[in-house]
Amino acid sequence: VASPGMLVATPGMLVASPGMLVATPGILVASPGMLVATLGILVASPAIALAS
Repeated sequence: VASPGMLVATPGMLVASPGMLVATPGILVASPGMLVATLGILVASPAIALAS
């Protein structure tokens, strides 16, 4: 029963793999941006609190 499922799943894996390879650099590039944005939010929050 598992063999036909594996045969069907394998092409799906082969198709998905390039997508994963493309997505990984995107994640690596986005991570510093997320860190910078988080720090920006942390810095801005007290300023907003003081302003209000």
